Amino acid sequence: MVDLAIMPCRLESFSVKKLISSAVPSTAKTIKPKQWAIQVGSTLMPRRDLIKWPFSVKTFCKVSTLACRSLIKIVIVPRYFFILLYYTSMIKFWNMVRRILILITAIVVLAGFLFLLRSDEDNWLCVNGQWTKHGNPSSAQPEKLCGSSAINDFQSCAMAGNAILESYPRQCKTSDGKTFVEDIGNELVKSDLIRIDQPRPGQVISSPLEITGQARGTWFFEASFPILLLDKNGRTISQTIAQAQSGWMTEEFVPFKAKLEFPTNLSGRVKLIFKKDNPSGLPQNDDQLEMPVSLQGMESIKVKVFFNNSQLDPEFSCNKVFPVERIVPKTEAVARAALEELLKGQLTNEEEVSGFFTSINPNVKIQKLTIVDNVAKVDFDKQLEFQVGGSCRVSAIHAQIEQTLKQFSTVKEVVISVDGRIEDVLQP
Repeated sequence: MVDLAIMPCRLESFSVKKLISSAVPSTAKTIKPKQWAIQVGSTLMPRRDLIKWPFSVKTFCKVSTLACRSLIKIVIVPRYFFILLYYTSMIKFWNMVRRILILITAIVVLAGFLFLLRSDEDNWLCVNGQWTKHGNPSSAQPEKLCGSSAINDFQSCAMAGNAILESYPRQCKTSDGKTFVEDIGNELVKSDLIRIDQPRPGQVISSPLEITGQARGTWFFEASFPILLLDKNGRTISQTIAQAQSGWMTEEFVPFKAKLEFPTNLSGRVKLIFKKDNPSGLPQNDDQLEMPVSLQGMESIKVKVFFNNSQLDPEFSCNKVFPVERIVPKTEAVARAALEELLKGQLTNEEEVSGFFTSINPNVKIQKLTIVDNVAKVDFDKQLEFQVGGSCRVSAIHAQIEQTLKQFSTVKEVVISVDGRIEDVLQP
């Protein structure tokens, strides 16, 4: 760069072309003038290939003597540098655009792949005209009709948004004049023998279910009668015993209560069966009330519960226990949930036939359970020790409780207490 601060006008005999030639380094003299740009003051004069050189310094000075004495800077800028800079910038820009497009495409493909993997894993599936829970979907059961859109019963009619007549049982009328009556089982036929207050026909139920109602004294035997929960194929899901809340030796209505627990991952239509207790076993004395209800599936987990088994351990070595699976509602207190399932002592018909049984007394309560530093400390009420005798049974109770808790990685040791007392607990 050549800085000519005050240029005398006697340089007017030089042309701009000469001035450039004398100003550039010797190594650049082979470059033609059209490859340079000239900056006069703050004005950038175009290259020769764009505008020809129509003037000399003499001509320039004649126009303005003051301008002749102003600052003149000749900046030598190769045209190819701008071209190279332009193309380099464009290449970098398009490389960046290409990388962004590749990244976006990869994200979309990955998201689609994950969606395909999970689409049926945690979702509501339509099976045989009913919504069935598959996995643990986060959404509630769909309200729209499942499968065919044909309306063939009260529920599908109601879900389609048709008018419902306030009668009992309720009726649903379609726009084309069809009428569907709500299925309430045989409640009206049996209303003079047994009446159910809770739940009601068609109600969505969840576990545990509190059941209340009234039945004539003749429906009971020894102040109780059985209640069953059946699936749509008539198989038993769960069962319990209803207990009279007052004297049952009467022909009048007697209030009763029951608590029914069942797997929380089930959904769909089922039936509650209230069976008349029939100790005689004679078919002519059988009777029952049928009530259709629906199960609302909940997010659940599987746990293991350990029982003794007379077939797997025929010599009854006392401290050998074997697991069965139970489904419980999802909870952070999973160890307590598993232990409560053990204390229930409930076994399916298949499990009983397979030799499973429990050595723990019924109605034992957990008063406190803590897990600290891999040590589970569980405190029971005195029912745990009630009329427990013999070293073999004591060992079996210890094994059931310990193995049920040690299935969890956070438990390495178990300390059992009764009403806060650790010493002499479960002694033979």
